[in-house]
Amino acid sequence: MAGAFDPNNILQNAEQQAKDKADSAIDELASKVPGGDKLAQQAKDAANQGIDQASQAGAQQAEQQVNERLGGMGGLGQQVEGMLGGSGQGADANAGNDPNAGNQGSNS
Repeated sequence: MAGAFDPNNILQNAEQQAKDKADSAIDELASKVPGGDKLAQQAKDAANQGIDQASQAGAQQAEQQVNERLGGMGGLGQQVEGMLGGSGQGADANAGNDPNAGNQGSNS
């Protein structure tokens, strides 16, 4: 679906942009240093490896935070369900506090 939000695509685009900028900066620096072109590819490889590692760590951290937040919401959902009478809990929260409960229908 065109235009759909895809966090993986956003992360991949950001990663590629970082790699492109790093490669460009390395090329620029290598052209100013005598013999720099001989080491440029090694520098690019090292920079790209660092970007890959940072991207993976960021993705793992983001996933962990999302899971923690969803887990918290799940706990909240269970509490609300209990208050509303789900799972056999809390069907009538006032039944034990109603002084008239049980006295209905005894008008004789």
